[in-house]
Amino acid sequence: MAGTPQATHLSYLGVTLDKYRSLLTASAAASATSVTVANATSWPASGNITIYDPTSGGTTTETVAYSAVNTGTGVVTCSALANAHSAGLLVVVTAAADAPTAYIPVKKFEPYDNLMLLDDTGYRGSEVTTYGVVAGVEHGEYGTEGDVFADTFPWFLGALFGDYTTSGSGPYTHTFAIKNSTSTSYGGGQPESLTLADFNSLTTGGKARAYPGMLVHDLTINFNSEGLLSYTVKMTGYPSGAITKPTSSWGALTPIAVWQGTVTIGGTNVLYVNSGDISIKRAVKVLHTVDGAQVPYSVWLGPIEVSGKMTFVASDETELLRYLNNTQPATVFNWTVGAGASLTQLQITSTKTAYKNTKVTRGTENAMIDTDLAMQANTTDVGASGGYSPVKIVVQNGQNGSTTPYQ
Repeated sequence: MAGTPQATHLSYLGVTLDKYRSLLTASAAASATSVTVANATSWPASGNITIYDPTSGGTTTETVAYSAVNTGTGVVTCSALANAHSAGLLVVVTAAADAPTAYIPVKKFEPYDNLMLLDDTGYRGSEVTTYGVVAGVEHGEYGTEGDVFADTFPWFLGALFGDYTTSGSGPYTHTFAIKNSTSTSYGGGQPESLTLADFNSLTTGGKARAYPGMLVHDLTINFNSEGLLSYTVKMTGYPSGAITKPTSSWGALTPIAVWQGTVTIGGTNVLYVNSGDISIKRAVKVLHTVDGAQVPYSVWLGPIEVSGKMTFVASDETELLRYLNNTQPATVFNWTVGAGASLTQLQITSTKTAYKNTKVTRGTENAMIDTDLAMQANTTDVGASGGYSPVKIVVQNGQNGSTTPYQ
């Protein structure tokens, strides 16, 4: 009933890959049995589509079955629409009722439908400044954080890097690097996006909110020898829509303790890394056009930058001299847990790592060395698309990437 607080801990987050998505090129009337999209190349011959419509706070978003698709004209034959939809809206091929592929244990939910409000400040002969507010363009944002689970964390890597390969047969090996080709319909260097299904008990009608077209542009991996391997992530995409509440299911893996990892610097395993972080960033640009739609025409990621920090328990000047001599060693951070088919791994490799702002600190009982890291582009840490990359990340788990890929 109205006024009753809602429990935060009943919330959960699901994720799926937007493998096939496009924009409506023409408006569609309520009860229409077809829609036209800009590009239906490689779409499955039948399935379900979700039309994300911000009208009435996203309550006119709907999922319908489709039975045929003309990849030449972009005409998709579907079940009768319940609502009318304008041209320019995002259309995503989804599972029935937007069912997520996986559910990610997280510690923070930060959804945001970023609606630009435009003030009417035209003079009207009165000592006031604002006469009204007009709704402008809108896009979606999402931030979250949590501990690293080897089976779900790679969803964020796929929507950040774009170059993805998978191999093996349990454990499966998933490799991520920056994409340097134009092999998909999304353009040069662009990864495919995610739909996040965010359930909380506030959503009208017992539904969830889905945030489609989400690309990762800020990802930081944090490690402290006394804690769990964790991350923070920020994403940008399209405005949310209300969807059927998905039924969650959870994997059996546990998060990774930082002490289980190893660090190799310059080819030598070192035992004195205390803590640090690795930050991967790409500039994000939300592109709007004059197309009759309030939502983005596209969300675009720029070039990748990778930096970090490390704190060492110091017994000599080894790490300080790497800075003073600008040796730019290879650094490998490797967390491997278990064995055989149940083995899991997260390995981060930067073959060319510059130390910056390295300092000896003595504010505690023992001497420490702190350094900033700047991972440099090189031709070793690349994926299938080649070129240069500052870092490569390998994940091993029980997820069969051939049938359910992260990208």
